[in-house]
Amino acid sequence: MPQPPLPEDRGEQATRVVGELDTATGEVIEKRKAIGIQSDRLLVLEFGSLAAWGEPDVKRFEAKFAAHIVDERRVAGESDKFKLVVQFESAEGLALFRAQAERYGGIEESSEVLTETQRNTLFDRLLHTRALGPNDRVGPRLALEWWPVTATFGMDIELWHPGTSELVREVMRTLRELCALHDGRVADDLRTSSIIVCRVIGTRALGEALLNADLVARVDLPPRLPEEHAHFFEPLDAPPLPGPPTDAVGVCVVDSGVLSSHPMLAGWVLASEDFGSGEDTPADLHGHGTQVAGLVVHADFASGLTAGAWRPLVPIYSAKVLRKNGDRAEFPDDKSHIAMVERAIKHFAGVHGCRVFNLSLGNQYGVYAGERQFAWAAVIDQLVRDLDIVVVVSAGNVSLDSIPIPDRGATRESFQGAVRDGMLDRDEQRICDPATAALAITVGAIARMGELPLPPAGRDPLASLVGSPAGAPAAFSRVGPGYQGARKPSIKPDFVACGGNVRVEGRDNNVRWRHDPVLSELTTTVGDRLLTRQWGTSFAAPQVAQAAALALGNLRGVLGEEPSANLVRALLGATSIEPPCGSAWLRDPDAHEEADKLRLAGHGIIQSDRLLRSREHDLVMVADDEVGLDDWHVYRLPIPGAFLRAAGRRGITVALAFDPPTRVSRRAYLARTMDLEILKQRSLGDIEKAWSDGMKEGQPPLEKNKWCIGARPTSTVGERSTLQVRRVTWKGAPKLKVDANGVALLHVLVQCHKRFATDADDQPQSYGLAVRLWTEDPNARLRELVKANLNLRVTARQRVVRRR
Repeated sequence: MPQPPLPEDRGEQATRVVGELDTATGEVIEKRKAIGIQSDRLLVLEFGSLAAWGEPDVKRFEAKFAAHIVDERRVAGESDKFKLVVQFESAEGLALFRAQAERYGGIEESSEVLTETQRNTLFDRLLHTRALGPNDRVGPRLALEWWPVTATFGMDIELWHPGTSELVREVMRTLRELCALHDGRVADDLRTSSIIVCRVIGTRALGEALLNADLVARVDLPPRLPEEHAHFFEPLDAPPLPGPPTDAVGVCVVDSGVLSSHPMLAGWVLASEDFGSGEDTPADLHGHGTQVAGLVVHADFASGLTAGAWRPLVPIYSAKVLRKNGDRAEFPDDKSHIAMVERAIKHFAGVHGCRVFNLSLGNQYGVYAGERQFAWAAVIDQLVRDLDIVVVVSAGNVSLDSIPIPDRGATRESFQGAVRDGMLDRDEQRICDPATAALAITVGAIARMGELPLPPAGRDPLASLVGSPAGAPAAFSRVGPGYQGARKPSIKPDFVACGGNVRVEGRDNNVRWRHDPVLSELTTTVGDRLLTRQWGTSFAAPQVAQAAALALGNLRGVLGEEPSANLVRALLGATSIEPPCGSAWLRDPDAHEEADKLRLAGHGIIQSDRLLRSREHDLVMVADDEVGLDDWHVYRLPIPGAFLRAAGRRGITVALAFDPPTRVSRRAYLARTMDLEILKQRSLGDIEKAWSDGMKEGQPPLEKNKWCIGARPTSTVGERSTLQVRRVTWKGAPKLKVDANGVALLHVLVQCHKRFATDADDQPQSYGLAVRLWTEDPNARLRELVKANLNLRVTARQRVVRRR
């Protein structure tokens, strides 16, 4: 990345920085005096590009000046410039920063805080300093639509968190006074250790005042779900369903409610509750929640219709947070959607013991562009960690009108390839809030069908092309990467599942994208008919939620105790494979799990049948454990001779899931990261020495690359992901060194790194680990040999790991 030019005169640069800093501080103080806030409590300023900074520079800056980088985003139209928003904890930290700017320019002496090199690195490339203005606080939907024409309306307000509960109360008091001054009110709010979000009801005048209030981080209009497109089939007579087993794991569907009397759901809805939708009934009056619920219970209606038999697997709970408004499902005006979802999840987790939640919801205006974490996503992350739950979130859809139509003169393959490339190239197709949640499972959509049986009569085949081949990401599905703390992206979506396909129709200048019932997913609905066809990531997510419930139930039965949510996510990762379209279509011809493939499909599809039964030639071993900060665990992994001698392809998949503390008030967001490696034959002593020395130096050991077995993706690709999956596949027998018994010894290493201090630093990091050995040879009896010989354990602690 090109760097900004260095200043010709550091004295002039320092004078400009100090002058801008004083001006910005003065603006903050005057605004705070006007609305009654103490000026030395919360100071948020914007800095220009600090592109030369690495992570050690950031940590030094935050430590020396008692400050936090709370947001970082690319300056529009400037590929090499970043806007940083810095929150100083006190006026003293700001004064110290100002003094360093003066010393940088030789204006006057100050106490030593930074070395000359560190000071020059900071101030040479500091382009400008200013207080945040109204335009910095405009949320994405407000920017697109501006103020509603109605006299009063709902607004979502996010406040800068001042740090302590006492100051939070002070800021909330000030917000209420400001709302009352403009005949508005705070209708609902949610406060955590790092987030304050509110639903405010008021007029445009109040909205303008909030945009100018220094305590406000963002003002936006509430999210609105896109209009649903339903295609109904002829009435269907459903046979009576058996009831769910008493030990079945349920999924809570947080949506528009569920029609519990639906014949395809009867007896499988365990509990329903309305969390303030305004409709005064837990029943689904819109249909979206019932459509989602059907796929949680049944997952694949198409197979049921073909076989003439239904196989419900997972019961549901229904948390109603949306209401019907014409063709749309919307959150009520007087409730914070974030607070409603939080209350619903806490209720069903606490009262009913529910541990898997499906959120086929999203804010289509909150498209992630690399800035700090969204508040909704951050709340979900906090719930996952606090309640030890699995939350499955849909990645979101783009409007069909916004998808460019490639050249109609192309072949089918090049047409669909151009659609795929456009998905990766357009920033507006990035995942949306809350799909960026780092600890949630985010799900994108792939196409079940890749062609129409016959093109519409009288139209040429290219006029009815489908957007994606079978098994490939659907043209409307939002793509990753996920949250990008310190410009290092996480892998999102985590998985993909069938969510429908779309086609183009028309001629000449009237070509457009269309939905088609044949290309959509079959599911339950409200109204006169039992089933409907739907498209979207909303209907891919519940299939993964079902898989999560099956995984939790299976682990519970095998382990004889309650597994962690981390272990559930790890098991899903270990049983995932690439989508049916193959690596080449995903711009990864060598199957190296390259960035484009991960952005489109994440870790791929989950083999749900693999969660229901074990196979002799396909074995998964699991571990639920915790590791100290800046420490590591080593697992001994003997590979039996049956694996080495098996016919055909074989491989190892290792998945790690963990739940670090998160802070939306920090640019870094994840307080901890973890590494996952599969190491070749080395003695435990060699491994311990190499990684111990590496820890002391703060760098990976020099031997790392030659010791690793070549699993993909590499550790650097997924280091900011809380679900990491490494795969290695051999077409024939791998060249591994064996002992006298014909066993090859590998090691799995997991390592935890502390990134910044939190109030949880006295707690170790919990994690789930799943290791899968598989072969295509059904005669390879891995399960028997592993039971007899394979003792997967944390070697340093001799902690035995359970097997399933």
